[in-house]
Amino acid sequence: MAAPKQIKKGCQKSYEFLMMCAQEIQKIQNSCSIDRLEDLEKFVEEFASTQESSSKEKNISPERGAKLIAAIESFFYLSGTLPSQNIKSLLECLSSSLYSDIQKTFIQSYKDVIEIVSGSPNRVFLEAKVYFIDDEQRDRIVTIKKNLESIDGTLSDKKRFAFSKIAKFLNEDQPAHKYDVIYKKKYPQILREKSVEYYLDSHYFSMRNQKIKYHNEFLKTHGSKLDALTKQKIIAEHETELKKYEDEYVYIKENFESLDVKIIGYEDGNIYPELKYTLQKQSKYAYLKKNNINILWYIPMPIRSDMKVIDIIKNFNHAFGGVYVTLKNKN
Repeated sequence: MAAPKQIKKGCQKSYEFLMMCAQEIQKIQNSCSIDRLEDLEKFVEEFASTQESSSKEKNISPERGAKLIAAIESFFYLSGTLPSQNIKSLLECLSSSLYSDIQKTFIQSYKDVIEIVSGSPNRVFLEAKVYFIDDEQRDRIVTIKKNLESIDGTLSDKKRFAFSKIAKFLNEDQPAHKYDVIYKKKYPQILREKSVEYYLDSHYFSMRNQKIKYHNEFLKTHGSKLDALTKQKIIAEHETELKKYEDEYVYIKENFESLDVKIIGYEDGNIYPELKYTLQKQSKYAYLKKNNINILWYIPMPIRSDMKVIDIIKNFNHAFGGVYVTLKNKN
């Protein structure tokens, strides 16, 4: 008989307590400009304005707890502030639920990477921050990554606590010498007939529910300011729109075999930054993650001595931006 599966108990705290912790972190976030860490953002979003009963308890799993410890400790390191007694109590509770060496190594690795990149040059592209590191920083981060990967653990834990959960290291093997950013729109495209048929129902009901939610929120916020006639007109237009969508949906379902149907969510797409970087003469592209650490090992390409750039920078007047001027030589 197989041994019973071990139950991994997490950290249990009341929603009222978690809300106080989340609001404290949110207040610090709003008062200083520091990195937004993904796991901490999720915590603040879930608990800062929770509507759950204050006495009700929430269980934070050991897996989530390890990531949260790393994010909270890194956050207070970056902000230069000290955690309150509530935050310390939360960290103690989360730490008590840890059950493996890989979790503890993950936490330390997370904090070490934050410390290494925190003083590095960086740029932000649509909330996605890229850190530009040098050779020495690259070596230190690669050592941290290899050490984390060498720790024994279950396959599941190795995926949960992989280095990619800490940072997106774009080019650990070769330095980049040039980079550029391209902005793209990301949106769902479902083109194959079987896939369209499979997703059609969920796409329709998701869209319909979003319309209803927006309509209800609008009336809740502005309804008291509208006169009865205007309010009635808005409700009628909303119902007409829903009926139109329903008729289209029913028609497509009934005639699917004779129709060419595609699902393109272009209107709901998001603009995201993609980094183009050059390794020697090869160009690569990488999607940049928001609220995450994006790292580029970067050694700028030196200006060649035979280029006119040096002469222009030294001898022309800098007007603005990248514009340099001087009087023309009439000879």
